[in-house]
Amino acid sequence: MLGIPSVGKLWSVDGDLSETQWGRQISARRAVRALPSGKLMVDYLAGCVAGIGPARARRLWQHFEDRLPEALDTGDVATLAAVMDPDRPVLGPRLAAALVVAWKTMAGEARLVEWLAAVGVTELSLARRVHVLLGADAPQALQSNPYCLVPLLDWKRVDELGLRLLSEAGSPDPATHPHRVVAAADAMVKDLVGSGSTAIAWDDFRERLAGKLGLPPSSGTLHRAVALAVERQAVITLPSGLLRAPGCALMEDAVVARLRAMANEGPPGPLGRLLDGVGAHVAVLAEDQAEAVKRTLSAGFSCLRGGGGTGKTFVTRTICDLWERAGGKLLLAALAGKAALRLSRSTSRLAWTIFRTLRELDEREAIEAQLDGQIEQHERAELQAKLRDLAH
Repeated sequence: MLGIPSVGKLWSVDGDLSETQWGRQISARRAVRALPSGKLMVDYLAGCVAGIGPARARRLWQHFEDRLPEALDTGDVATLAAVMDPDRPVLGPRLAAALVVAWKTMAGEARLVEWLAAVGVTELSLARRVHVLLGADAPQALQSNPYCLVPLLDWKRVDELGLRLLSEAGSPDPATHPHRVVAAADAMVKDLVGSGSTAIAWDDFRERLAGKLGLPPSSGTLHRAVALAVERQAVITLPSGLLRAPGCALMEDAVVARLRAMANEGPPGPLGRLLDGVGAHVAVLAEDQAEAVKRTLSAGFSCLRGGGGTGKTFVTRTICDLWERAGGKLLLAALAGKAALRLSRSTSRLAWTIFRTLRELDEREAIEAQLDGQIEQHERAELQAKLRDLAH
């Protein structure tokens, strides 16, 4: 018997039934976790090779059942073809050969599908995402720590699978296993980020972690779980007493560092000369508006703010005029479409959404990379035309 049965799971037991004083009993010789109906394997094989489809994949499963992975490994094309399509002597072998090649080419993904099916996970999309993340060693990684599925599944499902596999692996206390404790913190952080926050207070963290682990807030086990989560950097501590989501902290710190570096950059030479005469060039600017223009153009990064009617729109347009007069290029972007439209109208220049801006910049970079390579003359002309269109 490999593993320990749990409520709601399907097992196959071989043995003799007999009547006893406790009712019908089975004297078991062998017990194994039963494979599911084959839905996952059928879906997987149906998508491997064009032309196989669900019907042919279902025939394979119905014939081989849990021996199907072994049959594909063996690569007996004649047998596979006879099972899939016995009435198509030409097409059947071609499909079978293509399936064997695809199965062996995607051996890592195939092994993962087989392993997930054996533990009762039947979503093909999940299998493919896990394979992308963990690669060919995914089954070994999941067997070692099933809680690494936290980013892909809800906590209840991950925890059910994790507790079962840890128990089957011989863990004396799966409920307090470090893998589970850290994963519970990861799941809590996942929920936190999903709600739009990137940091949490200590008390809230303890309360949410207790909920994930099913522990009372005052238990010593919870205290050790919190310490372990901090030690393993499931959360990052701040001097202020807040706890940060690690991935978000990495991105936020990178943005802060970049903005600080930009703020320390001075203006280019031609713009510096223009700054001295801002008042003369734009005599209609109020004193505080002229000061705002100077400060904005003097720094590599700045933030213009003010109440309604203080002239932010006019200052923005003046900044754009001076920048272009100094020979600079403008790229105007806003968060949403309506904001981009307002920015376009206020500056008399084209403004895009940030999303479109990033997409256009990526496309421009890709075209420039192609132009640096060896390409035909007509292709070069087409790419240069696309680049000119993007510039406008």
